[in-house]
Amino acid sequence: MTPISWLPTASSSMLGLFSLAGVPHTVQFYAAGMVGCLSMSAMISLFENRHNVIQNNRFRISKQPIRFLIVGINYLFAVVYPIPFLFGLPDQDSAKLSILQTIACPSEEFFQLPVFTISINPEFKTYAAISMFICTVFMMFQLKFYASTCIYYLVLSKSKNSSKVTIDRQRKFFYGILIQISIPYLFMLPAIGYTCYSIFRNYYNQDLNNFFILFANFYGTVATFALLFSHTPYRDFFRKVICWEKTKPIGKISTSGNRPSAFIK
Repeated sequence: MTPISWLPTASSSMLGLFSLAGVPHTVQFYAAGMVGCLSMSAMISLFENRHNVIQNNRFRISKQPIRFLIVGINYLFAVVYPIPFLFGLPDQDSAKLSILQTIACPSEEFFQLPVFTISINPEFKTYAAISMFICTVFMMFQLKFYASTCIYYLVLSKSKNSSKVTIDRQRKFFYGILIQISIPYLFMLPAIGYTCYSIFRNYYNQDLNNFFILFANFYGTVATFALLFSHTPYRDFFRKVICWEKTKPIGKISTSGNRPSAFIK
């Protein structure tokens, strides 16, 4: 699913396997919006998990039903959020003609491919901006809360209930999560910035549209490499696979009789 975006209008031409398979454009749009929101929910879950495994965290949610409820609300929100954008879709043929009032000279693909338009209402920008702002506040509040408690208890505070080794490991893993999350989302900032600029300044440049769509499509690749290289076990395994290194056997453990276990070389 790799769309050609017709920014600054709320329209695109869907390409890729889904289009070849005949998947309706509404389903593709919903899937794209849901996946984007689910990635945010998954990011929050990472910090929520770190937040709740810190034993001396006074804000730790100890009751599992409450944790499941909070996590469930986040993922339910991600599933429901794109649905209102699909209400009141305009007639697609009429909308395509209306787009020409904003984009006077689109590229030839505009006339060759079907164009899916979410809205041609001038007030749609305001509605979209408000809904995205609410979504961002809802997600970022949780993210900052969980991240702040992790930073305080793992970096600033000195725990008396956990060993230094445990704290060091938790701190190292938390730093890995920060790197894992920060790199792909910083990678996405140029595309998000250009999208906002194009919509609210009514700016059209098809070359930039195509470039930033391709740029954003590498998000998954960047996120995967960020995961591999920000955590030592994944990084070591990846290096061994690339270099064809064989894993050395640790040895066998003797458990015969009542003798204590020992490694046998």
